[in-house]
Amino acid sequence: MLVQKSKFSFYRKMTEQTAEKIVFAKEVTCQLRKLEAPSEQGLNENLLFRVISTPSACVLKLSSEQDIYFNFSAVIDRASYEEMRREQNLMVTYADFPSHLAKLLTTVQREQKQYIAIFFVGADGLTGKVDIIENFKGFKYIDIISLPVESATQAEIQEDIARRYALLREQNIRLQAQVNELRSVIKNRIPNFAPGSSTNSL
Repeated sequence: MLVQKSKFSFYRKMTEQTAEKIVFAKEVTCQLRKLEAPSEQGLNENLLFRVISTPSACVLKLSSEQDIYFNFSAVIDRASYEEMRREQNLMVTYADFPSHLAKLLTTVQREQKQYIAIFFVGADGLTGKVDIIENFKGFKYIDIISLPVESATQAEIQEDIARRYALLREQNIRLQAQVNELRSVIKNRIPNFAPGSSTNSL
């Protein structure tokens, strides 16, 4: 939980200078399946889902801590959302869509037996879709939403890698500060304390 909170804080800081707003940034367990074989059981993997609200679109970004080159996104502007809304019978307005998507992902995260997120990857490895499905009483699956995604460009992947490096660096600096503070407290209470040393009593 500490790591997820720091990720949310980090990505929020990254967009403070712009009109972007991080609505959701957490790891969610997601099934990975082939688009050409959607009924085959997939592998479960924790993916970092980020929902970003911008003045022109709602952006869903997916990345993996296990594979730094795994980077997909869906960009939904007003026109594409209205089309998706008609096709999928969505009830929320475009203005409420980012928060609605964040709530759906939170539900998947908390109620994994009832709600499932599935990432279908195409044969080219560059396109796919993310579906959120409800397991209704164990005998019927209901499609809640389906979002087409595309792989990030090489430049976008490099930018994301730089973000991750900055995040790790920030975490290391914060942890080192906590260690130094703890050492200072211990040293004040035990003047002869030396980290890593041991005292043998006879």
